[in-house]
Amino acid sequence: MIEQVARILRLFDRSEQPVFAFDEIQRWPTDLLDRLVSIGLLHEIEPAELIACNNCDEGHVLEPDICAYPDIGEVAVAKCPTCGRVQFSLDRLRQWGVHGDGLANHLANAITAGKATVLVPQRCWRLGPLYRDGVYREVFLARGLTWPDAGDVVAQSERLAACTVPALLVPADIPEVEQWPKVVPATAALTEIATLTAAGLVVDWDRLVQIPITAARGAGTSVTDPDSEAALRAIVLTDVEGSVLKALARKPNKAFGRDELVDASGYGKEATRNAVDRLIELGLAARPPGTRRKGVAITPRGLRYVEMIQTDGHPG
Repeated sequence: MIEQVARILRLFDRSEQPVFAFDEIQRWPTDLLDRLVSIGLLHEIEPAELIACNNCDEGHVLEPDICAYPDIGEVAVAKCPTCGRVQFSLDRLRQWGVHGDGLANHLANAITAGKATVLVPQRCWRLGPLYRDGVYREVFLARGLTWPDAGDVVAQSERLAACTVPALLVPADIPEVEQWPKVVPATAALTEIATLTAAGLVVDWDRLVQIPITAARGAGTSVTDPDSEAALRAIVLTDVEGSVLKALARKPNKAFGRDELVDASGYGKEATRNAVDRLIELGLAARPPGTRRKGVAITPRGLRYVEMIQTDGHPG
């Protein structure tokens, strides 16, 4: 990973409001700022109120005034104890912060072509369901899980705390296992399993799903295989969801468009759309791979579920 990106992620995990000043960004590789803004990792924030003098060795911190001149426009003007009156471009007051929602939405889009769900503002997000090589996980992003209030963040993130098959992305620092109430998520740091490409921040999802989920210490519970027969039998679908899933199962190697699936299931557009969303959430259906991500198809997990309910009449 590019060192500047790794530094951003480390500070995002260790500082409440990391800020990156114009002077630092000028030393970054060309176009890196534009790429990080475009994917949502950084966004420009309010200009700085203080600026370091770059005309003297001491680097005095100055509080500039904004002055306008007919010939050059607005500039920042301050008085340095060593240099006297100094003048700066307003660009030097520009600064950028990490945009947690933007990062979460970028990662969620890579999984489901959708947006992330905020569980705890600026701390924890649900990215969506991930299905890779027969393995189903619910993926979350959280920051600051090594901070003193990490336990409170986990408790407030009810969807994460209650999930039996969680995969957790953290920016840089892996949290301690003691704070997990039921299961310890399969946890990986973005600094370790993500790379910055022309397409954005790309996560090695296959590597993430290979990380084991373990029982929390003293939880008195075991980790259930989400693809076991017992786990599948615990799923109860509505009539609409069952009809949509069975429609998908009729052509397991095909991705259905929205209108086509409405016709095949026999329900309206809104009901079908809601059913598709839940089937994807359960790992029974998935968007096709690739950049266009049009349509929806049944997963091997979904096929096993359909075979089960057709065999023994399990609710669905």
